[in-house]
Amino acid sequence: MNNLQLILTGVIITVFCLIFASVLLSVTRRVGNKRRYEKLDRLREKFRPAIAEIITSGSIDQFVHNSTVRAGSLEWIATEGILLELCEQEGSKVHALKLLETLGYTKYYHSQLSSRGSSIKLSTAADKLGRIGAPSAVEPLFRLIRHKESEVATVALRSLCRIGTDNALERVLSALPALLKDGNVTVRAIQTSLLLFGPWAGKVLLQYAGKTDDPKMIAVILETLIAFPVSREMFEFALTKLSHPDPEVRGKALRALALGENQSFSYDPQVFLPLLNDPVWFVRLQAAKTIR
Repeated sequence: MNNLQLILTGVIITVFCLIFASVLLSVTRRVGNKRRYEKLDRLREKFRPAIAEIITSGSIDQFVHNSTVRAGSLEWIATEGILLELCEQEGSKVHALKLLETLGYTKYYHSQLSSRGSSIKLSTAADKLGRIGAPSAVEPLFRLIRHKESEVATVALRSLCRIGTDNALERVLSALPALLKDGNVTVRAIQTSLLLFGPWAGKVLLQYAGKTDDPKMIAVILETLIAFPVSREMFEFALTKLSHPDPEVRGKALRALALGENQSFSYDPQVFLPLLNDPVWFVRLQAAKTIR
């Protein structure tokens, strides 16, 4: 009996110690992160005016030559945050990209992509290369799109679209059939990623949609084109898809034709009437909306 009591007491003490250690570790980590973020905020406030002055004065080469910031340090992270902010400002974008390149950020994240790191590291590196807009990252990101982890593949696709070059668009379009087939990246994620290319990509997307027989591809491209400025080519393409055998394609074509800007193009309104009796309910609904 005494032995059983001793065992139970030992188990209770052990469990209590584990709980206490877990709570202590959590609190310590939270305090450490709080101090780290506070220091990062102070460093950003300190570096922001200096970096703005460097870009304005054009003394970038001298700054890079004198820079001794160690990769991965808080100073390095703070500088990166400021430069990524400047990448979103039209007047400072070119200089900010040059600094990110010459200070080694692009090279650092390239090395992260080529290493056998965790999914979090791969996703972070892919996201940063996309935000930097590094054309050299197109091929590594294209390979990463087929990663088994959905999160990594989704971030790689979004970053590839964010780079926004002709080569990036070509790579994305070549990967789309497989992505839509295996479902590792959601259709919604694909659509929102394609929008990052901007209106200039509309013509290329339309040409690609005219060559493929894959209904999923056609539906995704039509959904993307809806967000871009209307063109006669897009309007005429949507008209040809009203009789497509796939209901998703018919529905997307109707949505594209319902855009207000399409009123400047001539067409026969009778083409919509058969769709009011479509066997699929959402096509009938969209047909009624389009006619209205």
